[in-house]
Amino acid sequence: MKREIWGDEKRSRRPWIGVRGADHPEGCRLERVDENGPAFKAGIRIGDVVTKMNGRQITDSSTFLDQVSQASPGDELTLEIKRDDQDMSLSLTVEARARRR
Repeated sequence: MKREIWGDEKRSRRPWIGVRGADHPEGCRLERVDENGPAFKAGIRIGDVVTKMNGRQITDSSTFLDQVSQASPGDELTLEIKRDDQDMSLSLTVEARARRR
């Protein structure tokens, strides 16, 4: 069976950084960080609260997810986070989400 690809294949790849978050009063608190993902490799940990991404305010988990979904694999994202009482800035490279089989 021949598989057809519609449009630009790069655009069809979903961006992935390997985290799952929840709403937090200061942004998006990360509740899951995949040890094989770009976020973990960049030093991001469970419990970090993302307050900004590429200079844009993150107000909740939905805003965070929207910002990630607008990126493309290969893009660099800079996340400003709060860890305990410390502010940090970490950069990561977006990867393409592996296809489920």
